[in-house]
Amino acid sequence: VVVLLHIVITTSVIMYPVFVIL
Repeated sequence: VVVLLHIVITTSVIMYPVFVIL
């Protein structure tokens, strides 16, 4: 569960600027 949460947070942090740029 902790690993999954970490993956979700990391993905969100990485994808957020991408959506902002688009």
